[in-house]
Amino acid sequence: MIETIITGDLGVNTYLFNFSDNKIVIVDPGSDEDKIIKKIEVLDLKPEAILLTHGHFDHIGAVKTIKSKYNIPVYIHSGDSVFLGDKGSQTHLEMFKSMGQNSDYFFNSYYVENDPADFIIKDGDILTDFSLEVIHTPGHSPGSVCFYSKDKQVLFTGDTMFKGGMGRTDFIGGNYNQLLNSLEKLKKLPIDTKVFPGHGDSSTIGRES
Repeated sequence: MIETIITGDLGVNTYLFNFSDNKIVIVDPGSDEDKIIKKIEVLDLKPEAILLTHGHFDHIGAVKTIKSKYNIPVYIHSGDSVFLGDKGSQTHLEMFKSMGQNSDYFFNSYYVENDPADFIIKDGDILTDFSLEVIHTPGHSPGSVCFYSKDKQVLFTGDTMFKGGMGRTDFIGGNYNQLLNSLEKLKKLPIDTKVFPGHGDSSTIGRES
């Protein structure tokens, strides 16, 4: 079972991935923590971890509250670990400045301070407890990853792959050529793999290839 909760002003897809019995991992709790918690409680689910596809503000806004409520660990790639912890505020401020917009407004409106991640993940890691493989897909950000379940044939792509498109690369740390390479990497997965992106509708690897 995969429950999708659309959170925040930017419409982030927060996913509850039911990997065993009533146990779940929460992928990208963007914001609207009350909305996420309500869904968890209504479905009588047991959160085991928070998995972050990357560290951008719109994907991490509810991390602190949910981590505290359920006493669960947070996983992120080393390339995006600077978006959490002591370096989080400065990293986000630099990111907002790189967007060429009102950086102070965005920072004050959207930035939420978070503790450092509990676990740093890398390409090829197998999160055995959750039946997920980590696929490093830099481009949208240096530490962007996808989480792949071979057994359930699902792929959580964050802002790397969307239905009919791909993520932005104009943020600080973004790299267009890296993103193209990451997309090619994902397209080698089985064509019937279901794609669950960070924004918008779901798709399949076959449709995006």
